[in-house]
Amino acid sequence: MITTSNFARAGRLPDAVCISRGEPRWIDGRSFDILAPPWDWIKNYQRGVWDWSQYSDAYNEMLQELDAENVVAALGENAVMLCFCDVSKFPCHRQLVSLWLLREMNLIVPELGTEAGQMSFDFAE
Repeated sequence: MITTSNFARAGRLPDAVCISRGEPRWIDGRSFDILAPPWDWIKNYQRGVWDWSQYSDAYNEMLQELDAENVVAALGENAVMLCFCDVSKFPCHRQLVSLWLLREMNLIVPELGTEAGQMSFDFAE
């Protein structure tokens, strides 16, 4: 089952997959750059130039350019998609990936440590 988490919690797991721009030096996993948002989007959001709606709209447009089945195949069945965001800092782009996979493939991607069918968030698209 593909799941999501952050580097602090799951960065040393064997199936860790970085989906962020940049990663800790100590991470044991691999990078999957096609799911990482561009730096300028991250900076725009962090600096308040973009609100969550603008950021998520841009990121969702980026996801629509990808083939969900190919992404899932490349990630692997036990991938743990990671970024820096702590669950207390949600929303974050890994949630958008989860929603996209739910829409495109009816694939539930829970946050690591939650029940198998439970998504890691509760916010409107």
